[in-house]
Amino acid sequence: MPFPRYLDSFNIYIIILIVSLGNTIEAIVPLSLVNDVFYLFIHFLLIYLGIYYQRLLLIFVFFITGIILDLSLVATNFGAHLFTFMILILFLNKINKFLFNFSSNRILFLIIFILAMCLFFEEMYLHLILLNYSFNFNNYLQKILISLLLAYPVLYLFNTIDEVN
Repeated sequence: MPFPRYLDSFNIYIIILIVSLGNTIEAIVPLSLVNDVFYLFIHFLLIYLGIYYQRLLLIFVFFITGIILDLSLVATNFGAHLFTFMILILFLNKINKFLFNFSSNRILFLIIFILAMCLFFEEMYLHLILLNYSFNFNNYLQKILISLLLAYPVLYLFNTIDEVN
């Protein structure tokens, strides 16, 4: 295999992010639950990368992901995802020095909490202010429930990928 030295865990996460973005953008209408799973997986992945991988490239990754999600999901309007992801990367850079003493369970709860706050901020305030979309509380609760169900398997997957190197 000619690429093993280039295929570290960070590059594997970028490949997974690209595949997940593709699945989120090409939404299958009858399978809205699958679309929500990929959408939330992207948020999990970005939060995880922001906590565990402090690289300058992450700012670019968060920026491009925000633009792609805004252009594809919010009908060609910039704003909600881009702004949320830029605030998120700044926030994760600031709190990263406090996370060294956290156990994996605390990190898991922190990821779920940050995800819930991002979805709340993004879907309730930014979509209402920037795009005049109404807030659907049932949709928000459904995404939180899916996040809770996905949290442990996703973290297990991420830990498995981190053990590759």
